[in-house]
Amino acid sequence: MEGQSSLPSTNTGTGAAIFQNPWIKSRSSQLWPGKVECAGASTIPHATLAEFTLNGDQSLHFYVVSLVDGYNLPMLIVAEGGTRGGCSATGCLIDLNGACPKVLSMFRLNGSWAHGVACKSACEAFGDPVYCCNEAYNTPDTCYPSAYSLYFKHACPRSYSYVYDDKTSTFTCASTDYIIIFCPLPYKGFGKL
Repeated sequence: MEGQSSLPSTNTGTGAAIFQNPWIKSRSSQLWPGKVECAGASTIPHATLAEFTLNGDQSLHFYVVSLVDGYNLPMLIVAEGGTRGGCSATGCLIDLNGACPKVLSMFRLNGSWAHGVACKSACEAFGDPVYCCNEAYNTPDTCYPSAYSLYFKHACPRSYSYVYDDKTSTFTCASTDYIIIFCPLPYKGFGKL
């Protein structure tokens, strides 16, 4: 099942987080240039996120696919027609739910068996400041990847896996449109992911 959403380029500074959560049936998201409207709802933990800062430093758009809050489905961001910046595709193209570490797994019962439907973050699972990168661990010098965030990073190397994962997971582009693909089919273009 492949779903696609489009984020238009805009000339006003705007930030957005876009996600798809199968447990919210009545959620509506409508996007217009310069405005994001999500019916007052915020993200539900353990959701794969597409995050954008439009017209940031040097008028570049900054974008990531984030697994910091957890994972629920594969996602791909493709920049179309950009004029500056790397404009690289990024995302997590594989289903992590089946191999998710047991302590992070979210299950749904299906008859007499359960199947994995999402992976929680270690922060959500344990609430420990070491995993949440807060309190005494709220700087790049004190917050490091954990074994749990490395699970996400090894599976999806271009996705944001912990709070300070900027160097390998934040992408830039200018004057572009974005395509966000939920549950992409096997992906073979736009360079190596």
